[in-house]
Order: sequence, then structure tokens, then C-alpha cells
Amino acid sequence: MKTNRTVHPDGTITVVSYLLGVPLKHLNKKNIQCVVKHNTQKDELVLNYTINIHYPPESVVIIPDSPKNAKVFWCIVDSNPEPTSYTWTRESTPYYEGNKLPVPKLSPDFNGLYICNASNKYGSSLGSLYVNVHTESSTVCWGLFGFVICCAVLAVVVGVIFRFKREWIPVPQRSNDEGAQGSVRRARQEDDQDEREMGSISDQ
Repeated sequence: MKTNRTVHPDGTITVVSYLLGVPLKHLNKKNIQCVVKHNTQKDELVLNYTINIHYPPESVVIIPDSPKNAKVFWCIVDSNPEPTSYTWTRESTPYYEGNKLPVPKLSPDFNGLYICNASNKYGSSLGSLYVNVHTESSTVCWGLFGFVICCAVLAVVVGVIFRFKREWIPVPQRSNDEGAQGSVRRARQEDDQDEREMGSISDQ
């Protein structure tokens, strides 16, 4: 803080006080008070003042007016003073002027990268928004395509399982052979018994 005093010929004195500081952005719009005290005044004199700090555009953000059915894209900028120029570009091509971009209808034709360049006498800054709109028909087509692909993969997997089933599930061949041998033995025993019965009949 700095104070200067000036004495005039008529005996009056002028006092000027300076409040010095670094002009930081976060101090913008902060309120300060100058309090004047004098023996000729019973009450203090309080003077209010709002700090006004200028800085270039910062934090440029593009916001649609509606999340589902946008009609306007707003270019929101933090700066002091307010930007004097807003320039919109689409895919690096000049597209529109102004702080809001009208959207006639959100469709795949509107897809692309949009950039808002905001500037004042202290500088400029950019903000971007990528628009990607899918129609309902294209969503359905992609869904059917995915379903067909899944069915095809499932069919291939099932075919591979049936083709190599014998290799994955071995069949016990030994037990079948033993069963076959047992059947042969029983058949031979029945034949021998028949022959013995026939022999006893002939002897009689």
C-alpha cells in the first residue's frame, strides 16, 4: 500500500492511497474497501470498489442446449472482457460466426469436429466438440449383423465339437471285447449241453 500527501496553498491537504498487487485472475470481481478517517468527521467514510482484472479467453467449452435434441451449440468462454469475436470451423473449414451455432437437425450429415475460437484484445483460445450421430436404422442393421456373426461362430464351434468328439471322449474298447468273449463262451456251453442231451436220448 502506498500513500501520497499533497499540501495546497489554502491549507488543505489531499491524500491519495494506492493498493498495489499482482493482477491475478482469481482476484477479478473481488470487493475491497477504502476506509477514510479524519478528526473533522465523526463517522468513518467507507468506499467500496470491485477489482476489475483483464485477461484473455480461457476454458472454452462447447455445450448443447439439450442432451438429446440439441437446437443450438453454445460457446462458453471465461474471459474479461467478454470475447469480441467467435469463429466456428468444421473440419478446419470456416463454418459460422457468433457465440452460438444453430443446429437445424441432428443427423449423420452434421457429424464432424467443430472448433470455436474465441478472442478479445488480450488473446484467444479454442474449444472443440466432436459430433457423431447414429440413426435408428443404422443401429438396427449393426445389431442384426452382430447377431448373424454370433450365429456363424456358434455353428462352427458346434461342428468342431462333433467332429472331434471321439478324440475328446475315449470309448473303452476293452470292456466290449470282454463282453463279446463272454457271449461266445455262453453260446459254446449251450451247444455242448445240447449235444449231451442228444447223446443221452440216442442211448435210450
